[in-house]
Amino acid sequence: MHSVFQSVTHLDAFGGGMEEALADISALPALTHLCLDPAVPWDALTQVLVKCPRLELLLVQWSVGSKQNYEAAQKPGVYDLRLVIGLYEDYWKDWEDEVKGVLCYWTEADAFVAKKRRGEIERNRPAIGCTRIHRLSRISYNACGRV
Repeated sequence: MHSVFQSVTHLDAFGGGMEEALADISALPALTHLCLDPAVPWDALTQVLVKCPRLELLLVQWSVGSKQNYEAAQKPGVYDLRLVIGLYEDYWKDWEDEVKGVLCYWTEADAFVAKKRRGEIERNRPAIGCTRIHRLSRISYNACGRV
């Protein structure tokens, strides 16, 4: 592994081939925050959470308009509190806003997980809306994911 990857803590990874790439994600020693697109199968997400115990947050970005993705998040089960589903309207605008300091989806998702840890949000409840995220693009965050 190239030395540049030794200090990566936050990683957005989108596009084809992600399932194969995730097989080696635990090799990133400093990784604490990972953001993926919804094309990654649930069982692969589960394996990321199992293989990466130091991962604090696994954020899956779904388009606001995707009813199929929303319905998939409603499935009952035992849920890992580190996995959060983020809804977006325009991913690239959101990314630019974050770079400009307007909005940081990592901070918002971290706050959501912290509320779950404190018991303010039910830990095992799938697909519940997050409290204060109601601005333009990061409309809501939902708890989801299986261990």
